[in-house]
Amino acid sequence: MVKTNRKIKQLEIDFIYENTSNTHTVVSKTSNINVSMYEIRMNSRRILQTNYIKEKNRKELISYIIQNEKSF
Repeated sequence: MVKTNRKIKQLEIDFIYENTSNTHTVVSKTSNINVSMYEIRMNSRRILQTNYIKEKNRKELISYIIQNEKSF
């Protein structure tokens, strides 16, 4: 009876450890995904901002050329 109780207790401990380990793995992977998504969002913002600045500069250049067309 004592041996059976020990085996049951050990199985319970093993089960808890395995679930805890699996939970940690899932949380870790989820964290990595969240970090990756954050990096993607930041890179997207950077690209959009760069494109906006390029477009703004292009419009300003065109406007400058049109205003000073006679000078060229």
